Amino acid sequence: MQAAEAWYALASAQLNAAAAMRLLEVFQQPEAIFAATPREWTARAKLSASGCARLVDAANRDLSAELARLERTGIQLIAFYDDAYPTRLRAIPDPPPTLFIHGTLSSADERAIAIVGSRRASPYGRQVAAELAVGLAQRGITIVSGLALGADAAAHEGALRAGGRTLAVLGGGVDVIYPPEHAALYARVAASGAVISEAPPGSPPVKMSFPIRNRIISGLSLGVVVVEAPEKSGALITARHALDQGREVFAVPGSVNSVQSRGSHQLLRDGARLVESVDDILEELNWHIPAKPSAPPTGPSWDLDTPTASNSPTPMHKTISAVSARPAATPSPSVAPSPAAPLPSLPPEEEQLLRLLTTTAKHIDVLIEESDLSPAQINAGLLMLELKGYVQRRPGNQYIRIQ
Repeated sequence: MQAAEAWYALASAQLNAAAAMRLLEVFQQPEAIFAATPREWTARAKLSASGCARLVDAANRDLSAELARLERTGIQLIAFYDDAYPTRLRAIPDPPPTLFIHGTLSSADERAIAIVGSRRASPYGRQVAAELAVGLAQRGITIVSGLALGADAAAHEGALRAGGRTLAVLGGGVDVIYPPEHAALYARVAASGAVISEAPPGSPPVKMSFPIRNRIISGLSLGVVVVEAPEKSGALITARHALDQGREVFAVPGSVNSVQSRGSHQLLRDGARLVESVDDILEELNWHIPAKPSAPPTGPSWDLDTPTASNSPTPMHKTISAVSARPAATPSPSVAPSPAAPLPSLPPEEEQLLRLLTTTAKHIDVLIEESDLSPAQINAGLLMLELKGYVQRRPGNQYIRIQ
């Protein structure tokens, strides 16, 4: 068995990382593992009977089609001993023996911060995630997250908007886009960084794979920022992995009435560094990095009803009170959108909103009346369109289309 085939077979056996690394420690190379017998696997590497069965099954498979598929699709297999394997990830207690990469890894990714949070993140949580990602990416810091709904997506979007690098770690195969509505985001991440998985291509995402992949998110990073997390969430699992790996843990405060922030507040009580701005992260890590002069302006203000007056975001402590005291505004008269401009490839909700918006400001209440979307869908869609640079928020909760 050749080296590439042996590494792929080891990955496809889907042993837990600790068992796979024990085999590598004992036999040194994957070819030697498959040249040994199940009795040797058990005696020398303490592999379980079920692990032996999976390894035998992997050894008996014809992997030529899978290897050809990697070459055809441009997916890279990076083995634990390869120079391209991330140095920081190699040092964690249970590193993945193989990584599948769609995109490219860079030496710049050695300076990375993970931003994670709830899949059900509030508009506040999504905006904070995006703003932090923008600020860090403007300083050349790679943003790591999990491509999930909510805070993860906002973090990736922020990094992309700032022209920075971002890495997405998946729970399934690197070619299995989950959630499926993030297909466009997946493509942009792969083009501006990398999509990463330890599972072989084609592996479906299953519930247990997400907590396991979270150790890779923290393992790739110098620190983990938890933006918004309930008491039981994957973001808190990522924070625990970070502590076990000796990484810094940061948490963003939220409303005392928010269920989505209870886990974040527990982290703060347990000693996580409180984050009110990008400077808090840089200070803790002793990084003195100015923002790139040529970087685009930051995203929308954290104060949800106040337009951004400059490139400096509104302090987070002002946001909590601002969201509960929105000024009233008179809806603008409806103006039919121009059909001439072609629409970008967007999720259906965002596409519908973009069709309804014009260069004349339109109040959010008018959008609610004109669309078949719920207020929550409209808020989320407008946020993402704003982060992508298609719309702009105006005073009084009004929006205009800017491209």
